[in-house]
Amino acid sequence: LHDLDEETLRVLRHRFELYDVDRSGYVDATELSALLFDLGFRMRPAAVRALVAELDVDGDGFLGFSELVAWFDDMVKEQAAMEAAASRGVRGLLRRVAAAVSPPPRLRLALAWLAVWLMCATLLVLSYTYGVVFGNDTVRAMLISWGFAETQTLVIEEPAIIAVAVVMPLMCARFQDSDVGTVVTDFFTGTVGAAIATLRGGA
Repeated sequence: LHDLDEETLRVLRHRFELYDVDRSGYVDATELSALLFDLGFRMRPAAVRALVAELDVDGDGFLGFSELVAWFDDMVKEQAAMEAAASRGVRGLLRRVAAAVSPPPRLRLALAWLAVWLMCATLLVLSYTYGVVFGNDTVRAMLISWGFAETQTLVIEEPAIIAVAVVMPLMCARFQDSDVGTVVTDFFTGTVGAAIATLRGGA
């Protein structure tokens, strides 16, 4: 028995049939790994194999659709329980307060544009003040220097930061999903972690 609605079951059925390549009605660990990744669950191969061993009622190394539905239903209930527990604490109170005082989207957009125009007006006032105090030549040199700095930021630095922010999580996820990533992660969480625990215990 489960509490999933019809739309969720339809999506799960579609994903299951998509990755059930041989149309056997079952998926192995490799197919399940791709299926879970498509559903938003990033799990290492070792974790997927452990999940198959846990959910495989028949012990044949394959999972049927009903077993996937039961697991997904458990995940939904666990997430709901965690959110309910978080909503009762201080963090939940802060979220409710933030949601209550948060302005509507159109007002937030208007406030953002107002802040941009205020910054532009402030820059114009500062430029005029510098021109009066330091002279036009000095202000011209300052504006050229600022222009080069802003161009470097917009053309080189910000695209590089955005690229790193987008690419690095994907690379890390692919690395963790690979067998090499599993070995490295297990080494650092096992061997290095045990060594640190030993050192702390000795200290």
